[in-house]
Amino acid sequence: LVAAAILSASVAYAVSLPAFLTFALPGLLPSIVFLLLQPHSLLQGWGVLGLILLVALLVVAGQIHRLVQGALLRRFQTQALNLHLERVNAEAEALNRKLAQEVGQRRLVERELRAARDALQRRVEARTEELGATSQALSQSEARLAMALEASELGLWDWDLESGRVQHSYLEAVFSDAGDGPEDYRRLIESIHPGDLPRIRRALAEHLKGRSELYRVEYRVRDREGGWRWLEDRGRAMARDPRGRVTRMLGTRSDISARKRLEEQQQLAATVFEAASESIVILDPAYNLLAVNQAFSRITGYRREDVVGRNASLLVNTPEAQRHYRQIRAELRQHGQWQGELVDTRKNGDPYPQWLQLNLLRDGNGEATHIVGFFTDLSARRDVEERLRHLLHYDELTGLANRRLFRERLHEAAQRARQEEGGLALLLIDLDRFKLLND
Repeated sequence: LVAAAILSASVAYAVSLPAFLTFALPGLLPSIVFLLLQPHSLLQGWGVLGLILLVALLVVAGQIHRLVQGALLRRFQTQALNLHLERVNAEAEALNRKLAQEVGQRRLVERELRAARDALQRRVEARTEELGATSQALSQSEARLAMALEASELGLWDWDLESGRVQHSYLEAVFSDAGDGPEDYRRLIESIHPGDLPRIRRALAEHLKGRSELYRVEYRVRDREGGWRWLEDRGRAMARDPRGRVTRMLGTRSDISARKRLEEQQQLAATVFEAASESIVILDPAYNLLAVNQAFSRITGYRREDVVGRNASLLVNTPEAQRHYRQIRAELRQHGQWQGELVDTRKNGDPYPQWLQLNLLRDGNGEATHIVGFFTDLSARRDVEERLRHLLHYDELTGLANRRLFRERLHEAAQRARQEEGGLALLLIDLDRFKLLND
């Protein structure tokens, strides 16, 4: 019983080698020494047997201690691997949130572009109606000329270069007390924007020297409210003296502030069109490309001159893309818009995924006028998704498939077997000592 107790305690304390030595050596070594020192051979034999037992216990304790230490090491490694997987999952969630934020920003930009496009279209229509009314008024009889000029904000000016007097209309709308004397003319010159004076002098000198048939210049003047107003002067030399010097000029003056604002809006729209990170294409109802931006060339590899004027169907290179092309045209005819993901090819033949959105524009009569398309290259996003999928299904250290991928494949195979009413075989292969390699 004492020996059994000693053996049991030795095995229990072998988990900690110092604890085992503290227990075993004081408990066994004195008795063994005592027996070996006895004169009787029988007692000495028991001493030798005790010494053999002590050595055996030391060997067993060493083995147990090594196995326990290995198990603890593997446990710590498993915990570290679990922490790493948690960090990877957190990074994946952060990437998903970032992608969702980018999608939201893209939609916001699309709404702003649509709003700018609608505002620009309304301004163009309003300006077109205004110009039509002006042209109609100018084509009427001479008796209604003054009324037409006033309605269209177009003024006349008559400049006598010998006396310096300028007779003009419309300036009363700009200045509260505009006259036609030299002082009024000098006051008009002083109200011109300093940055525009060199351009006016240059255009006037060119015409007075006979180098241009028409005097035409655009400039800014400060009105009575303190703001800047754009004016356009068009004129021609009407009389010359015997030496060929111009003595009289006659022309028109118009307020082009509204047109300048419209041009600024158009320039802004063009800048947004070219600076957009998404590819933008504009087509006519027959799907001929009218305009593309720089992002289109960067994504597809086609230069602007390569595609403008060509039909969009000529850029569809694969049977699958042609089938999508027919479906998209049918959807646009029925609903006026389409969006979705498809695979297209670049100029060099490389396929790439894209998210395409098409909108059919109609005029006031409901007739289709243009088709505006936006598309984004999804290649980078697909790379991120593939990286996330790889991190979820493969071990980062070994590159081997993990338990998650095995379960998904097993689940898919089981579902397919149930749907096809077939069988499923699962083969378990045990590789000798593979656990050591895996650890």
